[in-house]
Amino acid sequence: MMTVQRKTRISRTIATFCALAGAVALLAPAALAKSQTQTRHQAELNILQTPRYFWRAGLHGFLRSKVMTFRSGVVVACLGGHGPKQTAHSFSCTLRYHTKAIRVRYIATSRYGFRLRFIPRAG
Repeated sequence: MMTVQRKTRISRTIATFCALAGAVALLAPAALAKSQTQTRHQAELNILQTPRYFWRAGLHGFLRSKVMTFRSGVVVACLGGHGPKQTAHSFSCTLRYHTKAIRVRYIATSRYGFRLRFIPRAG
């Protein structure tokens, strides 16, 4: 049989645990939102490290087919960002190779994670 003191101790422990879990749940979205910003430079480097995405999309002109890397001369430039470090959650990036150009939307998902979405041409 449980004593009154033991029941009180257990109920206090459960109440403390619930309070801590609630505090973590409230602070977690703020911590995630802060870590989802990346710099323009990081976005450009990440795009250059994903040639397979462009190969699957059928953009073979930007890649060397035998080694699955970007051709020399491919330039990535991202626009957007704010503050002295030019950080943002998403950027509009352009890949250029000679006269060809592709626009993509770069969306930061975690500290180094991201998604790419093609931006259709106007006209």
